[in-house]
Amino acid sequence: MKPVDIEFMRRLHTKVNLIPIIAKSDTMTDDEVLQFKARILSDIAHHHIDIYQAPQYEQEDEETLAENEEIIVSLSNLLKENTKLTKSIRFLARFSAKFLSQ
Repeated sequence: MKPVDIEFMRRLHTKVNLIPIIAKSDTMTDDEVLQFKARILSDIAHHHIDIYQAPQYEQEDEETLAENEEIIVSLSNLLKENTKLTKSIRFLARFSAKFLSQ
């Protein structure tokens, strides 16, 4: 990761939930995505940056788990297909960076 990404996340992780998203993952093979994800998670752990971890419940039923997985896949596909939404997310990230630097 770039130093600016690390610094941005380091300042932000105590204030908001961070959810790493791999941009343009649709242009990568499954193996490339897995390797990239592992590298990013390693960098995040090395710099002691907390990311959002969805709660796991022991009593979770199979139907709820399936619904949660469906939501995650749908959101992932939405972000891949909707460049306007992706641009909005980038705008919010830049806005947040300016806000935090004040």
